[in-house]
Amino acid sequence: MDRRVVVVGLIAAAFSLSGCTRGGFYAALSGSTGDGSPDIPDSARDAQPGDGINDTAPRDSTRDGDISLQDSTVDFPSGPTHAVVIAIEGLKASYVRRLALAASPLAARVDGPPVRLLDIADTNVRSLTRLGDGTMLAGGSTTTAQRISADGRALLGAVAFNSPAGIPDNQVVNSLHGLCTLPGGNVVAGEFDGAPGAAIAEFAVSTAGVTRVGSIAQTTVSGGTLSNCYAPSNNELYFTDLDANTDSDGDVVRLLRELSGWVVVGRFDMSAFDARMNTQASAASAFVRHSNGSLYIFPTRRFGQQVKHLIRCSTLNLDQAGCTLLGTLPPDTNVINGPGLINDAVQIPGRDDMLFVTNEALYVYRLASNTTSMLLDLRFTDLLTAGSADSVHQIRALVVF
Repeated sequence: MDRRVVVVGLIAAAFSLSGCTRGGFYAALSGSTGDGSPDIPDSARDAQPGDGINDTAPRDSTRDGDISLQDSTVDFPSGPTHAVVIAIEGLKASYVRRLALAASPLAARVDGPPVRLLDIADTNVRSLTRLGDGTMLAGGSTTTAQRISADGRALLGAVAFNSPAGIPDNQVVNSLHGLCTLPGGNVVAGEFDGAPGAAIAEFAVSTAGVTRVGSIAQTTVSGGTLSNCYAPSNNELYFTDLDANTDSDGDVVRLLRELSGWVVVGRFDMSAFDARMNTQASAASAFVRHSNGSLYIFPTRRFGQQVKHLIRCSTLNLDQAGCTLLGTLPPDTNVINGPGLINDAVQIPGRDDMLFVTNEALYVYRLASNTTSMLLDLRFTDLLTAGSADSVHQIRALVVF
């Protein structure tokens, strides 16, 4: 295979982003967006430079400075600077796959074959977190996690997250739908229950096994599920409380650890934000608690009357009245688990930029320019299970290091 760098531009027809820019941003900031979206109050707009002027219009990557290298044998011009590992829900099985990321120019490529998660039942991978020793845990529909090597290329066996006898039923974590790691090494795990009251708990993970430390909280929205979480310190935690039955609603909750345990100190209410924005049925699953102190919320689905923009909130005040809109994100379709659904997002280490995944592609959101562009097509055609071909159904989670 020759070693040419393949430059992949963002082709407008491939991602149908014309609806995001038709009529400009909010149609010159007044009235309709021009694509059938509702009016957005000016009070919700963010005043930072570059807000929405260039929006997320598809760009030729040679103008963007982005390149997408599908050929894993091709070197980056400046060499890779980070690794990205994604959790893939196929149509037949679950996988992780390592990608490589370069900083200048910002680029991504496949960095090895997919690894089937043998200890995750069927297609049920839902979560991925990186532990303090660099290894990773993938979770799913049971209390058994799959441990993965630090380079994301090999399996290290199963890890059981069992609760001891005597724990009240409503505090038992029965699946690992959401996982994140505290800086001190403990792991936060949350279940899918299909109803309000899904349990979230803290576990200590070591080579000797997993020990439950204590209960953290319970979800409150209809169909509430811990879908994503992040801990900037051992005493501060954020998680999304999403209706995973229908990928709707979705609050972002902030907790602090006090002497009495974890206490909810803030909540971004998507339903209240919808009412303020004159939008409907929006949802939040992915978010980034940024190093600049802000919280960036990526609406899960973006079609019809839903919010189609990145949302920024102050972490000190998650009340929806204090949150503002940034640029538009790639559109979705009115299909459950559709191609544009966003399940996870992360900040790139050492940069203000953020990565997020839809079910079809890896994207970057640039904070300074308030723009979004695609880095890599994730519609892999080389997934295999039991010798037969598989294909991507959802990209469930990602980590970057």
